[in-house]
Amino acid sequence: MDVHEVWGFSKDFAMSGLRCGVLTSKNDDLLAAVGELAYRSVVSGDTQHLLAELLAGEAWVTTYLVELRARLKHSYEVTTTALEAAGISYIDGDAGLFLLLDVRPFMEELTWEAEDNLWRRILKDPNVNLTPGSAYHVGEPGFMRICFATEEPDVVTRAIGRVATVLR
Repeated sequence: MDVHEVWGFSKDFAMSGLRCGVLTSKNDDLLAAVGELAYRSVVSGDTQHLLAELLAGEAWVTTYLVELRARLKHSYEVTTTALEAAGISYIDGDAGLFLLLDVRPFMEELTWEAEDNLWRRILKDPNVNLTPGSAYHVGEPGFMRICFATEEPDVVTRAIGRVATVLR
């Protein structure tokens, strides 16, 4: 009852615009609520066909996922090395496309307003768009999300260098 599995094409296949996924749960109340929502946001037949064809190519899917994991691992390693060199702490990740940076040491005070001000400064001065933790309901101010998977590792490394300049 307490375990729910959620999976979508967004992350594994870089298909966020298609908005299609799967929910597995033994919680009848949750399934009923999601069922009501799903009724009003049906995935088109064209999209279902496209995704079924994609998944039918098992050899391609296997090759793709192996390559994806290798590239994500490389991007993660390059990103964490650059963050460490810049003196920016982060919460270590086991999997995913993002890291949560700990920017509390660079804030004047630990408030949501100060987080927002720092985010705006990072967005304006070095033109890097991290996502403030408040946008993801992080429990306390001072964390920002960095996506290391949507750009080439050298681009992410340069962006981290520009952020570090602002933080210093």
